[in-house]
Amino acid sequence: MKGHEEESFFGRYTPDGEGRLANLFWRDNESLLDYNAFGDVVIIDSTYKTNTYCCPFILFVGLNNHRVSVLFACAIVANEKEETFTWVIQKFLESMNNKHPKTVVIDGDEVMCTVLNKLMPTTRHMLCAWHIGRNIGQNVKDVEVQKELGKMIYASYTIDEWEAAWDNMVDKFGLENNTWITALYEKRERFYSGVGYLRNRVLLDIYKSKNHKRKYDSHLKRVEEDVFNIFTDDIFVVIKGQILLEASFSVTSRIQFGGSEDLMFYLSQYERPNRSWTVLYKPVDGVYSCSCLQYELDGILCLHIFSVLKYQNVSVYPKSMILDRSTKGGGRLKVDHTAAKSGDDMSGRLLRYFALMAEAKKACHNLSYSAEVFDTGMVQLCGLVESSVNYWGSKKPRADQEPDNGMCNVLKDPVIARTKGMYGNKVVVAANRNVGEGNKCQKCGIPGHNIRICPLLVVETDLVGKSVKFGRSAQFGRFEKSTKADKFGNAEKSKKSAKAGNAAKSGIAVKS
Repeated sequence: MKGHEEESFFGRYTPDGEGRLANLFWRDNESLLDYNAFGDVVIIDSTYKTNTYCCPFILFVGLNNHRVSVLFACAIVANEKEETFTWVIQKFLESMNNKHPKTVVIDGDEVMCTVLNKLMPTTRHMLCAWHIGRNIGQNVKDVEVQKELGKMIYASYTIDEWEAAWDNMVDKFGLENNTWITALYEKRERFYSGVGYLRNRVLLDIYKSKNHKRKYDSHLKRVEEDVFNIFTDDIFVVIKGQILLEASFSVTSRIQFGGSEDLMFYLSQYERPNRSWTVLYKPVDGVYSCSCLQYELDGILCLHIFSVLKYQNVSVYPKSMILDRSTKGGGRLKVDHTAAKSGDDMSGRLLRYFALMAEAKKACHNLSYSAEVFDTGMVQLCGLVESSVNYWGSKKPRADQEPDNGMCNVLKDPVIARTKGMYGNKVVVAANRNVGEGNKCQKCGIPGHNIRICPLLVVETDLVGKSVKFGRSAQFGRFEKSTKADKFGNAEKSKKSAKAGNAAKSGIAVKS
């Protein structure tokens, strides 16, 4: 298992009473590093069930400084009960040294909500907008209502504007007595606009961030250049979009509070005077906050704050508003040789690992320039690997069984799970009969295939000349009769035999 090769690998599993795998959780070293850097927001998705045993597959995912998804941990569970989800969340926190995220985004499962409220009471719980949109399509058939609900989820509204828009929608379409709409409204404080990104864009974005020279063509060129020098390429593209949109906004008034230096700016949009936004600026700490709350959601400045910066004649991105997780060198642990030498816990080991990796990369880069140097370098590295084995500490088991009930470390295949929304019990019950040895073919009794593709399947002929073959209905103990012509040229014989049989019953002679 991977735990034998990776010391910091974390894996836990539980068997059921018959020695079958019930629950499995794992997290590797790279996931731990990513969580330490970008674990402030965690997305928990338990909607995947496309596996042989229909077991819920739970993903813990985040977003790095390239706006690309990173995997924190995975779990396969036998069911979606509260005690099962409790075990998964407990293992997740244990694997991450009990570090809680600031925000958790879930798909709306009420059981998961209950567990998170118990185990992460200080963490903010949000709902994924993608799942809300999918549920809207399944529960609302009116296209116009779907469009209005889409605006409620994704549009940039203040709280008062959102409440007013919701009331207008309910009155317009007569949704006062719609129970699903009412239930959705009760969850309004947990709406979240989540966007997925491709994992493979990280290396390309790093290269572009370091090597590309951007053409600064916006109306805030100096601010745009400063943004490019600070943030990764993907973050730069998003912020530049906000800068370009700022052109249609303007500050209409500014108010200073009585006994403080704080300033409140009021903004409006060109040709939309009925809408307004407010930006609060605190000169003491240099912090801006906007009524649209985009910075609180995405960690980047919104177009309204850029409009205030232009009004104040500020030509740089505010240092107080820069999140380290979004910068070019952000996220990873900084190598401190003093701390690396003194720390004996997991963080100290990670610091030492990064320090050694940094020097090893330099050596590998220099040794890759020619074949002769490559051979010399390989010999030296192989010798270093052999000698370094002597410094290994005692190996600890990384995939521990819970609870330790004396059972051997050999598990049978899990029982096919019956999860929410599965149709009927017959499929699950029938499939579980042969758990541990695979589903058997009902024709030959050999596991590994079914009756439809059985190599021993042949067409048989009954006594009255009709061809009979095993079909889909044979799985339920019946035969499917076919009246098609025989493949081997016996169609005419079958017809004559059938006619003769019918004539004999009725006493009528048939001319051949």
